[in-house]
Amino acid sequence: MKDYFISSTPREWFFYLLGDISAIFLSLYLFRYAGPVGEYGILRAFLWLIPFYLLLFFICDLFDTRICQGARMLMHRIGSVLILSLFPLVVWSLIRGDADILVRYAPLCGMGLGFIFLWRLTARRLFASIASPCRIIVVGNTFNGRKVIQALQEHTPGRYRFVGVVEPQGTLSGERGERYHVLGRIEDLVHIVDQHKPHVMVIALDERREVFPAEQFLDWKLQGIEVRDAPDFYEQITGKILINRLRPSWLLFTSGFGNKSMPQASKRLLDIVLSSLLLFFTSPILLVSALLIRLDSRGPILFRQERVGEWGKVFQLYKFRTMDANAEQKTGPTWAKKNDHRITRVGRFLRQTRIDELPQLINVLKGEMSLVGPRPERPFFVQKLDELIPYYKQRLIVKPGITGWAAINYRYCSTPRETGEKLSYDLFYIKHRSLLLDFFIGLKTVNIILFRKGAL
Repeated sequence: MKDYFISSTPREWFFYLLGDISAIFLSLYLFRYAGPVGEYGILRAFLWLIPFYLLLFFICDLFDTRICQGARMLMHRIGSVLILSLFPLVVWSLIRGDADILVRYAPLCGMGLGFIFLWRLTARRLFASIASPCRIIVVGNTFNGRKVIQALQEHTPGRYRFVGVVEPQGTLSGERGERYHVLGRIEDLVHIVDQHKPHVMVIALDERREVFPAEQFLDWKLQGIEVRDAPDFYEQITGKILINRLRPSWLLFTSGFGNKSMPQASKRLLDIVLSSLLLFFTSPILLVSALLIRLDSRGPILFRQERVGEWGKVFQLYKFRTMDANAEQKTGPTWAKKNDHRITRVGRFLRQTRIDELPQLINVLKGEMSLVGPRPERPFFVQKLDELIPYYKQRLIVKPGITGWAAINYRYCSTPRETGEKLSYDLFYIKHRSLLLDFFIGLKTVNIILFRKGAL
């Protein structure tokens, strides 16, 4: 599985997973004479519960070691799983007309999650004592090299250990203001590798034809040292593409970015089916939201705005109105910002819960949008951003989406610089787009809605 799906190493992920499954099985064994466990047997109940709980663990970030490091955050996330797991019991009790169902089976959920909490408290220290991080050497104290080092420090704590950077030919001056550990020059690389024994060497040289010892790197690769190109390695550990100083040849020759007709046809079918179901099941929420908007402020309930879609085609996007009517009458087109005074009281709640996006399901049914894709921008901003940000219009080769890879990984953008960062995620999605990635984004979107992340 790719690094961008989980924050822990495959060994660490499997280590946690094995303990979680064991905790669930232990709970079923202790409750083997109660409810469905006694009626259907431990194995059958186990096979039903495991997929359900693993799905909830994923939605609640329990496999993200960057989030679940402290006991308080771990308790919060496991508590969220407990609350979510009680909903099916409530529905089941209402359907069966048996109020005792919740009373009988809630202790089973609580016990299993309690065991998992105790396991997770000790698992991280236990794994740290038996595993060592992957040692990384960056060859080239260049812009790309420093971006890789920054990503190693920010995105993968404990997973990789940055050993140091090797300077190109010349002096060991480095960049003023940076404090990266310089191991030496590229002429000393043989000695550096023998001394530090890295697992991975990331090549971030600007001019390879003059200083790149290809044969020596090939020997190291044959000896088991992984040799990686800086843009590819950066993409793997961050889930975004390094667009600044990116060579056009990299975009041309890298894998991905192709037109996948069958997955796109399948995606369109899923868009129609899922958006229809979502409109049906959220219809009470739509009606209540429309009523609250009408009572809270003057103006239309639905907000229509021109957005740029696939291949630059302009369409009318539908949203619940969350701002005062004629909010841009004086200012013209502007980005929304934190604590924006134009947002209404009801509008702020609709934005935080993402309910304001639900009318875009109509755009999905019309074929103007997809459930998953880059967020559509206004024509005014697309024109301006295309002049400022390289490769910006490449995001228009796919349909925009209600949610997307950038939406689950980055905050709301209010400046061109932030939009450039968001583009790096959009290009990553376009390169790797698949039904599996869309499913992953859908699950993480549920996480964002539950924990109210990233909204203004």
